[in-house]
Amino acid sequence: MHRFFVPPAQICNDNLVILGSDVQHIKNVLKFKCKDNLEIYDSTGYNYVVEITHIGKQEVKLKILKKTLSKNETNIKITLCQGIPKLNKMELIVQKSVELGVERIIPVITERSIIRKFSEEKKQRLKKIAIESCTQSGGNILPVIENPVEFKDAIMECPNYELSLFFWEGASNFSGMRDILQKHKGANKIIVFIGPEGGFARREVDSAVNSGAIPVWLGPKILRTETAGIVVISNILYEFN
Repeated sequence: MHRFFVPPAQICNDNLVILGSDVQHIKNVLKFKCKDNLEIYDSTGYNYVVEITHIGKQEVKLKILKKTLSKNETNIKITLCQGIPKLNKMELIVQKSVELGVERIIPVITERSIIRKFSEEKKQRLKKIAIESCTQSGGNILPVIENPVEFKDAIMECPNYELSLFFWEGASNFSGMRDILQKHKGANKIIVFIGPEGGFARREVDSAVNSGAIPVWLGPKILRTETAGIVVISNILYEFN
C-alpha cells in the first residue's frame, strides 16, 4: 500500500487532506481514483488506513478507515550534532540518519566548517529529504531538523542527555565505542557529536569534555564525515536494541 506523510494539522476527526506535490503524484503518477486506499502517517506515531473521497486540482480528501499506534520506533532517542560539511553531503547525512531513526538533527558550525549557514531553500530541501526518508523506511516519527547553531551552543545541550558522545580521531587513548556503550546500557537519550571535514579543533575537544561529553575513538581508519554518523547510530542501535 502506498504511504504518505500528512501533518497533524491536516487531520480532523475522521477526515484528512493531502496538499502539495503529493497531490500530483497521486493523480498523475499513481493514477489513484476515489475509493482507492492509502496508508498515512502523521509524525506523532500514528498510522492510518484511508480511503480517497475526492481528488481535486490542489488537494486530495480522504476518510480514515483505521487508526493504529506504530510499533516501528525504537525507544532510543538519538540527537545527531553534525558539523556542517561541504557540498551536498548534509543531504546524505539527513537521509541515512532518518532511515536509522534519529529523533533530532542539529547542524553545527565548527571552527573547520566551510559552510556556515543554510539558505531557506536548503532548509526546505533537507526537510523534504527527511519526509521522503521517513516515508520510505516505515518510520512514523518525523525528526526535527534544527537551524544551524554555533559549536559553543551545541555543547550546552549535553546536560540534557543521559549520554553524550564526542567522536574524535585523536581519542585513541580513551575507550572504544563498544566499551562505552556497554557501560551505559540504561541510557535511552543520547547526543552524538560528529565533526566536519578536518574534524574538530583541539579547543573544541576540550570544551566538549568540560561540558560532559565522552571522547570516543572509532578505530584507526579515518571515516568521512558523511560516513561516521551512520556508523555511530547503527552501532548504538545494535548495542542497545
